[in-house]
Amino acid sequence: MTQTPPYHGNRPADREVTQTFPFAADAEVASTRRRDRGVTAWRLRPFAERVAVVKRIAELFTERATDLPR
Repeated sequence: MTQTPPYHGNRPADREVTQTFPFAADAEVASTRRRDRGVTAWRLRPFAERVAVVKRIAELFTERATDLPR
């Protein structure tokens, strides 16, 4: 019986290994790859654009502050 090598969870910013898993299903690996692409795409957006997005999120949270706890 062959031993499956462990999978490593890396921090996208510096690729440091943060977690090790003895096994991951193909769907889990694909999900991680999608997340990494999303982080890279976000990092490549201009800083001012990222600031605008985060500010808008803050506005939405503020507007819906009474509804969110429900």
